[in-house]
Amino acid sequence: MRPEINAWRKEELQLPPAGWWRGWRRSHTDGVPILFGISPAILPFPQGWPATHSLTGFWLAEPDLAWEPSSPLQNFLQHDQPVVFLGFGSHIVSAALIRDVVIPAARRCRLRVVMNRVAGLDFVPGQDTDILAVDFVPYRWIFERVALVVHHCGVGTVAEALRAAVPMVLVPFSGEQRFWAERLWDAGVAGIPLNPQALTVETLATAFEQALVANPKVRQKQQELAFHLRQEEGVTRAVTIMEQHFAAC
Repeated sequence: MRPEINAWRKEELQLPPAGWWRGWRRSHTDGVPILFGISPAILPFPQGWPATHSLTGFWLAEPDLAWEPSSPLQNFLQHDQPVVFLGFGSHIVSAALIRDVVIPAARRCRLRVVMNRVAGLDFVPGQDTDILAVDFVPYRWIFERVALVVHHCGVGTVAEALRAAVPMVLVPFSGEQRFWAERLWDAGVAGIPLNPQALTVETLATAFEQALVANPKVRQKQQELAFHLRQEEGVTRAVTIMEQHFAAC
């Protein structure tokens, strides 16, 4: 993000660009606040961290009030069968994984599928009527209207899924995704993360069934965490900390 920040420094503040080392040094030695857009409800504040570090709560964008769902999407969601949403964020997912594993697993569980469009994956009009591929749909809107979400555990997706208290199946691919998948599992709000490299129709269908019939304790934890996150104002908290810091400079 340094190029974007430096562009802002130059255009708005008329300041020179900040190098990587200068920013690191100041953040570790000069008492500069370090803000993490993470909820302490899912990741408790680590012992031993400096007082200058803050877990403000997730930084979630406000809904776009001008956005409206398409007629095909609205009609698709009105069907009697439950709907699963497949959301893998910016991660490039192979068409074969969706075609040969995910969709057959959903059909085995009698789930209809809404998914982000995947390159190389086409559906047959009049035949694949239980699948709807979309170019874009706000996660907050769709998560509140489906029975199940299958996702890659990117932190933004994690935050919106937790906020919606929607049952989840976790398929992390790399990096921080595995970390967040483990956190959700440890918190008792989702099942064990699945390895995408070893995914089969059978294992995924089983995960779907288990998520949809989660025991009352899991549902209670999901609802409690969702209630907590809806009260958090991560962006407001972050802005307040920055204003207090700059006012004291």
